[in-house]
Amino acid sequence: MILVDSNVIIDTFEPGSEWFEWSHDALGDLADDDLFIDSVVAAEIGSRFQSAEEFADSLATLGLPILAVPLHGAWLAGQAY
Repeated sequence: MILVDSNVIIDTFEPGSEWFEWSHDALGDLADDDLFIDSVVAAEIGSRFQSAEEFADSLATLGLPILAVPLHGAWLAGQAY
């Protein structure tokens, strides 16, 4: 399983961005792997959309399921930060 960072996803939603090609290619190269985002990444990119439905449709085109972050995992991430 590979957690995709919000910056990679944001780049794929902005074809004119400097990193669009790299991010698009990176997701393509990993298409056979189990890619997902967590609820934190979803929150980071969700504000770019006008509605939850539009956001869900965009994520569906990428085929990225959203997984919950267990409390202990969130705490560990906070400690690392």
